[in-house]
Amino acid sequence: MKEEKKEEKIETDRSLEKYNTMRLKSIADFFLRAKDKEDIVKGVSFAREKGIPFFILGAGSNVIFPSRYEGLVILMANNNFKVIEEESSVKVFAESGAYLPRVSVSVDEKLGKGLEWAGGVPGSVGGAVRGNAGAFNGFMADCVKRVVALNTVSLEEEVFQNKDCLFGYRESVFKKEGKYIILEVEMKFPKKEEQNGKQKEYMDYREKNHPIKPSAGSVFKNPEVDENFYYSFPETEKFKELGFVPARFLIEGCGLAGFSVGEAQVSEKHANFIVNKGDATREDIKKLISIIKQKVKEKFGISITEEVKIV
Repeated sequence: MKEEKKEEKIETDRSLEKYNTMRLKSIADFFLRAKDKEDIVKGVSFAREKGIPFFILGAGSNVIFPSRYEGLVILMANNNFKVIEEESSVKVFAESGAYLPRVSVSVDEKLGKGLEWAGGVPGSVGGAVRGNAGAFNGFMADCVKRVVALNTVSLEEEVFQNKDCLFGYRESVFKKEGKYIILEVEMKFPKKEEQNGKQKEYMDYREKNHPIKPSAGSVFKNPEVDENFYYSFPETEKFKELGFVPARFLIEGCGLAGFSVGEAQVSEKHANFIVNKGDATREDIKKLISIIKQKVKEKFGISITEEVKIV
């Protein structure tokens, strides 16, 4: 009886086009909407029984799918969250699939300070924690208090305090080890005295500077460089205080803004975005990424690495 229930929930040959922000045409052999831990465990167990891989999908940003995924896609449909206002702080308890911009708006409404940057980030809370997402000098690592995750080897829950998450630049223990699926996240924010308009400011910036066409968000991490780099390329001195050089600047410096491979194009609006002009494929994007990395290496002598996940 238990097996029948599991099979009923798992779909076959499911289109993923609406589940990835790049809007790539992709089909998953198997697909499961996981609304709770029990569903996730069933999905992992199903994949093990079939001897197939599984992929955990949040809001679908920062992911590049192939035309067919020969495995099980588990969509994190556990999207509830609650915001609790206290005297001097605001607490959030969010399930992994909660949409980060909605959480950001709710925190801001309660005068919580520190998540304004996320108002225009089209990701899930779990995905943002996994990759330590951030913008405008704010990061998930700054506000996460506790994470509950499923160990896919033991199928048991484990609790991580902030220090246990091993946060780094676009990194965490959940991303490094790959065996954990984030279930719940607890966050805490100090209170601000009044609305400061930061969230609107950041969202307006994104609207003005980020492409409208479908994309997966920033493609490359911003590389850290040493003093010699600034000496060799004095035009980058203005980024010295940041401790890194924006990948966007390097790509634009190679004259690649607007460059295309097939239907995949380096955005003319923001060169660290690759946009889908209509019918791009993973192969188009992979070739374009390879060209960008090669050109940056040839001109600036440094390697840039992907932030996006190529499935």
